[in-house]
Amino acid sequence: MTKHTLCAFVMASSLFGLLPFSSQAGLPDRLEQPASHSDAAKSVMLLDIARSGENLVAVGDLGVILISVNEGRDWQQVSSPVSTLLTAVFFQEDQGWVTGHDGVLLTSKDAGLTWEKVLDGHTINALLVEDAQSKLESLQADAYADAMDIEDAEFDLEDAEVAMEEGPVNPLLDVLFTSSQTGVVVGAYGLALSTVDGGQTWTSFADRLPNPDRLHLNALLQADDQLYIAGEAGLLLKSYDQGQSCRVCLLLMMGLFLPWLSIRMNCWL
Repeated sequence: MTKHTLCAFVMASSLFGLLPFSSQAGLPDRLEQPASHSDAAKSVMLLDIARSGENLVAVGDLGVILISVNEGRDWQQVSSPVSTLLTAVFFQEDQGWVTGHDGVLLTSKDAGLTWEKVLDGHTINALLVEDAQSKLESLQADAYADAMDIEDAEFDLEDAEVAMEEGPVNPLLDVLFTSSQTGVVVGAYGLALSTVDGGQTWTSFADRLPNPDRLHLNALLQADDQLYIAGEAGLLLKSYDQGQSCRVCLLLMMGLFLPWLSIRMNCWL
């Protein structure tokens, strides 16, 4: 199954190169505050839409998730466990995934009728600290390790520890699963995570991408068994193995994407 809409691939690349925002002091934690149910939910900003069987599911601001059973003529709000901005939605048969700000990842096992949170910025920050610490210790134990590599690893660990102190402020911007077990999420500042166990555990593969400036990674697409990652400033990456190894190459670095990207398949706007 290919990505639900290629238009999201292009639109996200131009619209989501934005700085993430954090929860304001004194306000409810958006990661723990469910989305409010209201008729006004149908008027909020929506950022993505995907098909789940005969249904359509759209996501957007304030944690809103809408579902239509009649090709978009009518929409109903379904419960969402968070009230943060939701950025992308992807379905593989009845299994659904939604990304959002503050590192949110939601999943549904019933075609989008009910949702639960499986990942957030707190968990991601802890994962990145553990990953950075492990890599630094491995380099320090290597008698032949380059001093510059060790210094870079020290900086990476410091950055991860600062991010943990600041809290879950960075958004996830897109998600794609190529099977029930194998999936990828990407986000701000080069964030890239993969899973091989259906989302139970996640591993960072950002260090295997040619993205030294940590440009935002905004959108994912599977085409011809290859994974494409679109990012900030026209960054476009291609992987032949879902980003699991170093065989990732830089395709484009330009301000705008080529027009043919927008006509590869029909999409909702």
